[in-house]
Amino acid sequence: IYNEALKAGMNLVIDTVNKMGGIGGKSIQLIYLDDGYEPAKAKQNIEKLLQNFKTNLTIGSMGSPTLTGYLDYVKDGK
Repeated sequence: IYNEALKAGMNLVIDTVNKMGGIGGKSIQLIYLDDGYEPAKAKQNIEKLLQNFKTNLTIGSMGSPTLTGYLDYVKDGK
C-alpha cells in the first residue's frame, strides 16, 4: 500500500460494504502485499494472489514499473 492513509481509506470502504452485506452476500477481504516498487516482486505478489487466494479483484498497484511487471501475466490469463 502506498501509504497508511490510503490503507485506512480502503479499510473504511471495505468495512462499510461488509456491514451492508458485502457483494452478492459475500464479505470482502483485503490482502496487503508489498512489492517494494520492484516489478519482479509485483509479479510474484500477483501470482500469489491469483493462485493461492483465488483473488477476484486487485487494487492499489502504484506506478508503471510495478504494473508492467505483472500486466502480461494477467493479460495471458495465467
